[in-house]
Amino acid sequence: MPKVRVVTPTDPKTDSIKAFHHRLTHGPCSQVTFDYRVYSAADNSDNLDDMAGYAVGDAPNVLVACGWMAAQALLNTGTSLPVVMAAGGYIPNSPPANLTGFKLNGTDVANHQLAHIQASDVTVLYDDTNDASIEIVNNLTAVSGKTVHLLPIHDRSKFAQQNVTTDGFLVIPNAMYYDHCAEIVAMVDNNASVRAIYYPEREYKAISGNQGKVKVYGHHIQNTFRKAADLVCTIVSPGFKISALPPVADADVDNDAGA
Repeated sequence: MPKVRVVTPTDPKTDSIKAFHHRLTHGPCSQVTFDYRVYSAADNSDNLDDMAGYAVGDAPNVLVACGWMAAQALLNTGTSLPVVMAAGGYIPNSPPANLTGFKLNGTDVANHQLAHIQASDVTVLYDDTNDASIEIVNNLTAVSGKTVHLLPIHDRSKFAQQNVTTDGFLVIPNAMYYDHCAEIVAMVDNNASVRAIYYPEREYKAISGNQGKVKVYGHHIQNTFRKAADLVCTIVSPGFKISALPPVADADVDNDAGA
């Protein structure tokens, strides 16, 4: 029985993880019975290393990481097991041979959004404890006539305490933000100051009640998690060798027309 362990920094029952599990059990491997478990850090990054250790200690066939922080925690254990990163925002310049999965092109997305948003003062929300988010912020390209105001938040309780006063708003994506997108939308949705919003994933827009000022330019997370499930199915197939792991590929895109 193939053993699959998923490590996530957030809730163990998000829509993306549900999409992964449904595809794993109803896709190409629908006839396979899996020993499947999710280890969740429950929005506390201090727990992530422990969750990674538990997952590796189970000696699974495949490890699945929900985002780069989870992938990094797994790789830091020194494991040689295959690690499938589902929609992570970062990969090292020389990734280890056992890392595969899908990467969000966060820098390209953020720079496109900043260049196209119809606003002069733009708040950029990002997680200042997340390597991928920090890298994206550090690589934002200045746009003539636009001023960027950085808003670092890594604690979900802080969303409700913010008063965004700029006319534009962008989100640098990560797993924690994705799983609490309703709280982020609530920060700006009924804020009269904010006239233009770009989200990197459609889940944010689906929650918004003011979709006229919202555009999506980014990635389709649930589709990418489904592709990660197909990759896991391939890895657990008889005769598969870790030397055949594909390199990390781009995540699926999802953009509004003309965005």
